[in-house]
Amino acid sequence: MVSISINKLSKSKSFRISKRSFLILSFLLTYILVVLVPSNFAFGDTAGPNSPGMNIENSLVGTVHWTNMDDDKVSDNRYTTSTGNMNSGDATVYLEATNFGFSIPAGAIIEGISVNVERKANDTSFFDNAIRIVKNRTIGTTDKSSSNAWPISDGTITYGGTSDLWGETWTDTDINSANFGFAISVKKVGGSNNKKPSIDWINITVTYHIPTPTPTPTPTPTDTPTPTPPPSPTPTSTPTPTPTPTPTPTLTPTPSPTPTPTSTSTPTPTPTETPTPTPQENATLTIITRVNNTHGGTLNSSNIKTHVRTPAGYVYLRQNWFIEFLIKTAVADINNSGSDVSGSPADGSDAGISYSLTPGNYIVGEDGPPSGYEFKGFGGDCAPDGYITLNYNDNKSCTLTNGDINGAFNPSGGGGGGGGVAGASIELPEQNQVNNPDQISYSVPNAGELSSPEAPVSEDEILGASITLPETGSNLALGALYLLFISLIITGLVMIFMAISVRLSIKRSFKRYKLYT
Repeated sequence: MVSISINKLSKSKSFRISKRSFLILSFLLTYILVVLVPSNFAFGDTAGPNSPGMNIENSLVGTVHWTNMDDDKVSDNRYTTSTGNMNSGDATVYLEATNFGFSIPAGAIIEGISVNVERKANDTSFFDNAIRIVKNRTIGTTDKSSSNAWPISDGTITYGGTSDLWGETWTDTDINSANFGFAISVKKVGGSNNKKPSIDWINITVTYHIPTPTPTPTPTPTDTPTPTPPPSPTPTSTPTPTPTPTPTPTLTPTPSPTPTPTSTSTPTPTPTETPTPTPQENATLTIITRVNNTHGGTLNSSNIKTHVRTPAGYVYLRQNWFIEFLIKTAVADINNSGSDVSGSPADGSDAGISYSLTPGNYIVGEDGPPSGYEFKGFGGDCAPDGYITLNYNDNKSCTLTNGDINGAFNPSGGGGGGGGVAGASIELPEQNQVNNPDQISYSVPNAGELSSPEAPVSEDEILGASITLPETGSNLALGALYLLFISLIITGLVMIFMAISVRLSIKRSFKRYKLYT
């Protein structure tokens, strides 16, 4: 027995609870705390902070471009900055950071999205121009811009929060997509001229929870017993009397049997319907083309010819890709591999070009960047070498990004006019070799066609000039080939030396054997 005492006004009272009642009460409290409470409350989890895997520009707002766009992935005092100094009234284009590499569990409920930006400026007149979330490659409409000026030294600001969904409805697939991200634009209001904003690190943290499934009780069928009918009574006959004249005996009537009640039938359970399988439909692949005109280029996505092809052979292509890497041939140039699918090749598009394809392996690419541009890489669902695998009912996308090369469209470093002569060839050294823009040389092989070879070249005589840009990394490729060649020679010499050593060793052993014998 459990004894409980209650003291009240110096009077003591006590009552007893049996052990059985105490155990039952404890069990009920434990059940409420362990079983019922978790089913009514969801405990949140977080993923992140994750850094972007890809950064591009989007010109929906602003005019000032960004440079060193991949320097926003780590807090290391290496900054993504505006390409030029900004004056009052200037605003940057969107810096669009995507491919954050989340792996939110399937079925998770998204509770909030927090975006942290570590940034600074060399003037106190920089402010947020537009702060937006990116969902499925589309910049959202909810703006989270702060009214506070950017700090002079590194400072981190948080946009959104653990319960802020940025005006959108989210699924785990939306967050895990390479097309999920964040877009930021900065403006300058007043202050000194010729100043720059800088971003050190962008990262995202997602708050979510896994819903607790509510168990559905399975009803236990109750059998209805069939009643047993009572036995029917046997009729009793009256014996025949002696021959004494007596009245004719009357037979005792047989009582009517008690009717048997109709038994209640057991209900037949409803059969479980077999779910209809999802129809197997072709996959959809969308090819998006982006062109970053950061250094004065004027091309747009429609100037890039894109391809979707079936691979000619996995091993062959991978070997060919390795050779192309050594000789610095663009990964995107796939003219000599596989065959184009229906609708390919096609002009590039910012909105994307969709293909309906049967499941299998495909390779995405382009004809190679135009003169003055370089291929920046693949984004979305494509692998770094352009490969993608499609299954039934897939809906995937690949983004091909090209960018203009620094110095390709403004070799003199000045504003305004161009440079060159009709039919001339302009050769630009590698960027890391040009310390002074005035050191760039211009060769004019057809100078005799000018009005006077000694006359200065005017801007009106530039039309038709061709620009030859040296391949960045070609020295690395030639060095790799050279090291490969040297390693093969050294390997051959080592093998010859080993063969001679083995031969000499055999001869010595044979001589010793002859001496002993």
